Amino acid sequence: MESARLMRAGLLALSILLAACGEDEPNGKMPTGSDSPGGVDIRIPGMDGEARVQFDEDGILHARCETDADCMRVLGYFHAHARFFQMDLQRRLARGRLGTLAATEIVRDPGWRQMFSTPQGEPLEEAIWRILGEDERALVEAYAQGVNAWLDDLREGRNGAELSEDYAAIGLTSPELIPEWEALDTVAFARLMTYLLSSTWEEEIFFGAAFSQLASVSLEAAVDHFTPRPAAKAYTLPAAQAGARAVAGVPKLDGLQALAERLGAVRGLMDRVRAEGPFLPFFGGLDASFGSNNWALAPSRTRDGKALLANDPHLMLSNPPVFYLAHLDAVTEGRGTLHVAGATFPGIPAVVIGRNERVAWGATVAYYDVTDVYVEQLTEDGNAVIFDGEEVEIV
Repeated sequence: MESARLMRAGLLALSILLAACGEDEPNGKMPTGSDSPGGVDIRIPGMDGEARVQFDEDGILHARCETDADCMRVLGYFHAHARFFQMDLQRRLARGRLGTLAATEIVRDPGWRQMFSTPQGEPLEEAIWRILGEDERALVEAYAQGVNAWLDDLREGRNGAELSEDYAAIGLTSPELIPEWEALDTVAFARLMTYLLSSTWEEEIFFGAAFSQLASVSLEAAVDHFTPRPAAKAYTLPAAQAGARAVAGVPKLDGLQALAERLGAVRGLMDRVRAEGPFLPFFGGLDASFGSNNWALAPSRTRDGKALLANDPHLMLSNPPVFYLAHLDAVTEGRGTLHVAGATFPGIPAVVIGRNERVAWGATVAYYDVTDVYVEQLTEDGNAVIFDGEEVEIV
């Protein structure tokens, strides 16, 4: 079909050139047969131009597009084609609607909606959407168009789009029962990811209990042990003074001995807490290392004279995988600004770990303390809490 007539219809063709696919082969069948050599024509509403897509021998998506928004539309389509059940599950969880997919989860939905709301009760995804810039909103909306184009193919039985076996396992067999993808679904899922990688409420409750139990033995030791400061005042000298002998703040030998004795006493108290406390199984988990890392080498440190960035996100293996690898190019044959490759989250229009033509970037979990747990005193009717002797209504 000629492009002029497609443009009048508000649609443009994607020429899909397919090779052997790896683990990210889409749910159901790969698109086969086409009007274009070696591929199929897939139509996504709102495309600014034609896009060409290939899958390499490892099943990795490579897309060349006219604009940045077109690359987001293509990414949305193939995210849905490969991982839609994963995306559907995540968006419903993030928006407190998982019970609409699995009835057993309906009791959890109100708690998730409360967690992801402002103090005034507004869903966080709506509050975040208001502060996004026009360009960011346009890319998120373009991504949603791509996802919904795949859903349209699913409902019409086009291009091999099929429900994965996951839906049959929960008794959902009709594509008509699956709602359209909304831009707010993407925002909600992105917020869910940041929450899952930063929430420490279980640790907060554990340490609160540990502090109370240790304080019952020695309040001074409990305050000292749980105060975030180094055990000794030691300072690193600037490089220009590296040869200096005097180091301010380092205790003398007798001071170090006293420090060791003090820490030894605290350790004894903590041993008692571990042995007598009701939270012994949890303590082992807290001792384990947590986080992730980035590190880089300058060109002078590598064999080929090129800089190197290594990133270890420390995410667990899962099936389906957390990431979907993709290469998006709106520069080489287009008029956009994006030429990026790397790891994407199905459900989010971004390369979160990857590179462009100039820089590379990674993602780490630094385990910042972003969660606080409060013990509140409720009024008798349960509609307010007591704060500074006054009733504060619960919203």
